[in-house]
Amino acid sequence: MKSTPITILTSQLKLNAYHSFFDKWCLNDIECNTGSNCLDWRYVCDGIQHCQYGEDEFECELLEVNECDVNEYRCRNGMCIPQEWFFDSIFDCQDGSDEQRLERLMNATNKCRLFPYRSDCAERLCSSQQSFSCGDGACLRWQHIDDQQDGCANYRDLFHRCEMKAVNKLSTTENDGSCLLSSLIHKNLTEDNQCTSAFRRLLTGQEKNIQPFQKYCTLDFDFPRHSFISANVQTRYNKNIVASSIINRTYTYILNETYRRAQYYCFNGSLTCNKIVVRLDQSFCLSSIDILSKYNQWPFHYIACSKTFASLPTSHSRTSHGLWRCKSNERVISQWRINDGHIDCFNGEDELMLMSESINRRYRYRCSSSIPIQYVSTNQLGDGERNCQDGSDEISPFFNWNSQQCLEGDLHICEILRSDEKIRTVRVRFHHYCNSIWDTWDGSDEKNCTNWICAKKYIQCNKTGQCIKSEWRCDGEWDCSNGEDELNCPNNQPRFLLESKCNDTKEFFCITFDFILDPENTRPCIDYSQSGDNKDDCLGGRDERNTFWCKDDNKMLGDRFRCLNGSCLMANRVCDGIKDCEEGTDEQVCYWIYLSNRTNSICHFSKFPCLDGTCIEASNCQMRHKCSHNEHLFWCPRSNVYRATKKSSSNYVDFCMGSKSEPTRSTTGTTDKIDMGLSLNSVRNAKAKFSSLICNHGLIIETHTLNGETISCFCPPNHYGDRCQYFSRRIPLRISLDRLHRTDLTEVLHIYAFLICNQSRIVDYTQFIDPVQNSKIKHDRYLLYSRPKLSCHYSVRFEAFQSSVSNVDLLLVWEYPMFLDFLPSQRLAKILRFPLIENSLIPFACTHSICQHNGTCHVIINKQETSESYCECSSEFYGRFCENRLISTPCPCSPPAKCRSFNNEIADKEQDWFCICPEGFLPPFCKVKNPVCQSNPCMHNGTCYAHSEVGYYTCICDKHYHGARCQMVSTSIILYMNSETDLLSNLEDTFLLQLFGVRQGFTILRQQSLAHRYELPLKIFFNSQNALTELGLIHFFQREISSVTSKLYLLYANCSSETSSQFAMNILDSVNCINLMKTEKNNVNVELFHAFCRNSSNVECFYTNDYFCRCDQNLTRAECVSFHLDLSECIEKSICLNQGQCVHGDRLNKTDFACICPLCSSGKLCQYAFGRFTVTLETLLVSVRLSFITITRSLSIVRPRSYLSFHSE
Repeated sequence: MKSTPITILTSQLKLNAYHSFFDKWCLNDIECNTGSNCLDWRYVCDGIQHCQYGEDEFECELLEVNECDVNEYRCRNGMCIPQEWFFDSIFDCQDGSDEQRLERLMNATNKCRLFPYRSDCAERLCSSQQSFSCGDGACLRWQHIDDQQDGCANYRDLFHRCEMKAVNKLSTTENDGSCLLSSLIHKNLTEDNQCTSAFRRLLTGQEKNIQPFQKYCTLDFDFPRHSFISANVQTRYNKNIVASSIINRTYTYILNETYRRAQYYCFNGSLTCNKIVVRLDQSFCLSSIDILSKYNQWPFHYIACSKTFASLPTSHSRTSHGLWRCKSNERVISQWRINDGHIDCFNGEDELMLMSESINRRYRYRCSSSIPIQYVSTNQLGDGERNCQDGSDEISPFFNWNSQQCLEGDLHICEILRSDEKIRTVRVRFHHYCNSIWDTWDGSDEKNCTNWICAKKYIQCNKTGQCIKSEWRCDGEWDCSNGEDELNCPNNQPRFLLESKCNDTKEFFCITFDFILDPENTRPCIDYSQSGDNKDDCLGGRDERNTFWCKDDNKMLGDRFRCLNGSCLMANRVCDGIKDCEEGTDEQVCYWIYLSNRTNSICHFSKFPCLDGTCIEASNCQMRHKCSHNEHLFWCPRSNVYRATKKSSSNYVDFCMGSKSEPTRSTTGTTDKIDMGLSLNSVRNAKAKFSSLICNHGLIIETHTLNGETISCFCPPNHYGDRCQYFSRRIPLRISLDRLHRTDLTEVLHIYAFLICNQSRIVDYTQFIDPVQNSKIKHDRYLLYSRPKLSCHYSVRFEAFQSSVSNVDLLLVWEYPMFLDFLPSQRLAKILRFPLIENSLIPFACTHSICQHNGTCHVIINKQETSESYCECSSEFYGRFCENRLISTPCPCSPPAKCRSFNNEIADKEQDWFCICPEGFLPPFCKVKNPVCQSNPCMHNGTCYAHSEVGYYTCICDKHYHGARCQMVSTSIILYMNSETDLLSNLEDTFLLQLFGVRQGFTILRQQSLAHRYELPLKIFFNSQNALTELGLIHFFQREISSVTSKLYLLYANCSSETSSQFAMNILDSVNCINLMKTEKNNVNVELFHAFCRNSSNVECFYTNDYFCRCDQNLTRAECVSFHLDLSECIEKSICLNQGQCVHGDRLNKTDFACICPLCSSGKLCQYAFGRFTVTLETLLVSVRLSFITITRSLSIVRPRSYLSFHSE
C-alpha cells in the first residue's frame, strides 16, 4: 500500500488513540506556577488567572484595546478577520466568534487527537463557558474536570489522577502524570505517599484489602498530593465518606462512581488579586458540590480573592483606554464585549449595562422581550443554547433560528446572518407556512391558513387549512391544530377506560374542572369544535396541545402539561404526588386520588395510584404494572419527543412543478499530489514495537543503525521538542487573494510571507501558490518566532511574485505590524487586495530614489496612504534602504532565483541563505526541478504548474473544463435572440444573469454575470459546475427620467433530468415576473400568494424582497423559495452618481460592475447630469414613447402563455 506522509501520520494517531496518552503539551517560555500541570498556550489572555501570580494575563489589555480596520470584523478576543469571512461556514477567528457555534461544527474538535494538523483544532481557543483546554483543540466545561460527564480524548483532564475513570483501565505515568492505558498492576509513584498509593489501588479495583487505605490515610487527605487545577487549590477527600461508599465485588474493592469526586476544594498559599500579591491567612475548604452548582465559570481565583483583604472594585468603571473594569472581579474588558450575549465579568454584569454606545453596535441581535432589554451576538443565533432569557435567539416570534444553520450548503442563511437588516426582517420559508410544524414561538406561521392551497402530495385540514402528509392521519398524534386528523380512527391501542366514554367521531377526551367537581354526572369529553380554538377547556391545555406554547422553551405544548402560568411539565411529572404547578393542577387532573369515597390513603410518591385505590409499583406509562382500567396510560406520550418524526420536507419538486428529485452538491479541488511511495506497513510495525511513545501530532521516524533502532519525532510547526511536547510561539497565517480584476497577471502567483524583525531582519518565511481559478481558497501557513524570541518590533511582509522558468519578478508588497507579539499564537487573517491596474502604475512613494545600491523600490500596498515603501535589495546589500553591505559568500541560488539572507550582517554559510525559486524548481537552491508535471497529469490541455514541494502541482484548466486535473466538462449556457422584436427595446442593453441553486426552500446564488444584448449569442460557462443550476433569472433595466427600474425575468427553472453540458436558451422566451411589492402596495402577506395566482391571468412568476414564486400551470396555487433580491446590487451602493443603479457581476471581482444611468445622466459612473435643469429632445421622445406603450398596454392585448423549455446542443 502506497501512501503520503499525511496518511501515515493519520494512521499513527489512530493506532495509538487508545493505547498511550503522552499529550502533555506545554508552553515553557512563561515561567509560572500552575500546579503540577504545565501551562497551555490557550490560557494566555483568556481572562482567567492560571499562573499563581497572573503571569499568563500580563499585557492582555493591549488585546482588549486592539481595533480593526473598517473592512474587518473584530473577533471577541480582539483579533481581526476580513469582513468577507464573517459567516462563511469556516471558523476564522481563533475563538470561533465569526460563525454559529453549531453542534455539528463544534463536535469536529472532539476528534482532534486522531488527525494530523487541522487549523480548527491546532489554533482553536477555548471560551469562558468551556475554559479547560485539552491541549489538542478540544475544550471542556470546568465542571467536567470534577463530575467526569465529559472528558478529553487524551485524558488531559485526568493527569496525575488517571485512575479516577472507573470504566477505563488507566494508570498515571511516573514522569509527567499523563495517562497510560494498561491492565498491569498499579506501581507506586514518586509523587505518592502511602495513603495516595493505597487510594489509587482502590480506585482501580486492584486492592484486595481496604486496611492499608484505612491505616495510612488521615481523616481528610489530598489526592493527588500536589495541586493540579491551579497553584492554590487542592482536591480533598474524607476517609469515612470514601470507606462508606466502597463496594465489595468478589473480594475486589471498588469505589462507587459518585464518590470518586473530591468532597472539598481547599485554598491556600499566595496569589495576585487586583495586581496585589496577597497571602491567605489560613487555608479554607468549600464543598465541591456547592461550587459545582453555584459557578458556571472557572471559579477558583475569584473564590480565593474574595477571601483576601484585597478589596475588589465596588462598581464597574471605565479605564483611561476606554476599557471597562468588571465589578465582580478585576478583569478589564473591551467595550465591544458589553451586551454581546457572552458573560465576561464573573457575575455577568457586562450583560446588564444598557449603555447607548453598545446598544446599536453591528452584529447584535435584540431579544424579543422588552423586559429585560437584552442583546446577544448574531453568532449565538440558533446555536442550541438559550442565550436570550426569552429564548428568542433560538425561536422568535418571526423565525426558528434553531433550524437555520450557516453551513457550506446553506449560504442563504449565512447571507442573512451577515446583515443586521436581514436579521430584523427575515421570514419563515414559504413551504413551512401552514404545514402544521411550528417555525415561530407562538405558531403564528400555522394560523390564518384558510386561504392556503396544499401541494398534491398533502391533504388539507378542513377547519384550519393546514397541509399534512396522508400517512400522518390516524397515527395517534395531532397534526391539524384542532386534532381533526385523529377523529374517527380505529383504536387498536389500550387506553384509559374514561376515554371510551367519548364519541371518537366528533369528541376528544378532556378532564375539565366541571368534570372534577362532579365526575358521576359529567362526561370527560369536549366537542372537537372546542379544540384548537386557543381557549383552555381541558386541564393541562390538552385540547390546545397544537396551539399553546410553553414559556420555558417557546415551543409547542404537545404532550406536556401546561400550568396556568404558562410553564410546562413533562408527562412523567403528572400525577406523581408532587405539586409542580403552583395551583396544583398537575395533581388535580388525576381526580380519583382525591375522591371522598376513596378507601385507602394516597400512594407513596414513587408509586402510581389507580382508580380502584390500588398502588402500582411502577410509575404511569410503564407496561410492567397495570391498573385495571388502564389509567396508568393517562397522559402518556406516544414518543419521547412530540411529533419528533414530523419534519418539513423540501419543496424542490413542488417549485419545479415536476418530478425531479433534489440534487446533491459536489465540490472539487484545484491542487493535487503524486503518491510519495512511502509504505504504511513499516509504520504499523514500528507502532507495534513502540506503542508507549507518541510524538503528539508529530510523525514517528524509525531509524535503523548499527547500535539498534531509534525513534525520533518530526514535529508539526506548532510544536517542538524531542517528543513535540512544547508549543511553538507562532503566527498562524490565513491568506486569500483579491485579484480577479487584474487580468494582466499570470494565472498562478507565488506568494512569500516573511516574519520581519525591525523592518529588515528575516526571522522566518513560508510560501504558497495561488491559482486564479480557485479565488475562494484560504491558504494556511505558519511563521515561527525564534527560540529564544528576539526582542524587536515585528511585522509580517507578503511579497507576490510572478514566476516563470526563466524569470522571477516581484510584483507587489504588503506589510502588517504585529503589535500583539506577546501572544503565543496570533492568527494573521488577511485578504491581499491587489490595486486596480490604473492605480498600480503610479508608485507615489517611490518617486524619489530612496533605495540605495540599485535597490528596487516597491509601494507597500496597504500603506499607500502613509506613503510607505519597501526596498528590494540585491544579494550583496541589506537594510531598510539597502544601505549596508553584506559580508557574505556568493549567493548559492541557481539563477534566475532571487537570493535572500537571514542574517543582516554576515552570510558566510549556505544555511544563511534561502532562495526564491522560479516556477517548478525546488528549494533549497533551485537547482533541481520538480518532475511532477513530466507525466502530464492535467487533462484536456490543462497547464501544469509544479509547486516548490515535491509531488505537488496545480492544473490551470481551459474554461471548458474544471476539476483538480481538468477532468470534468464545465456546463455552459448559450444565450441568444432568434428574432428582432420590440419586446425588450425599451430596456437597457446591459442585463444581469443570475444562476441559483435551490436547497430546502432556499435559493443559493452560484454565479452571476453581467452581459449586453449586442454580445448575443453569448456563451457563459458555469464556475466549477458540471450540471445546470436549478434556477436562472435575468435582470433587465429600464431607464426612467430620474431613476432606474429593475425588471426580473425567469429564464428557466431546471426541472428535467437533462445531463448535457451545453444548453441554448432564447432570452425572448424568458418570462417577466411581477414585482408584488409594487402591485400590492407592500401588502404582501404570504398567506395570500395562492390567491394572487388564482386571481391573476397569465402570470407565471412573481417576487418580493424575500421570496421568488411560480404559479402552477392551472393558476391554482403558488410555490416559492426564499430569495435575496438585493444580491444583484453592488455592495458599495454609492458608486453610481445621480440616482444611477449599480449592478454587480462576479461578486468576487470588484471591477465587474455597471452603472445603469437615468435618462438625464451618463458616464461610467453616471457622473454627467445634462438634463437636470432643461427638457431635452431625448426626454421628450422617450416620454412620448412611454405614453404610447402605456396606451397600447391598456388595450389588454394578451400574449400567448409561455411555457419554459430549453434545448441542448
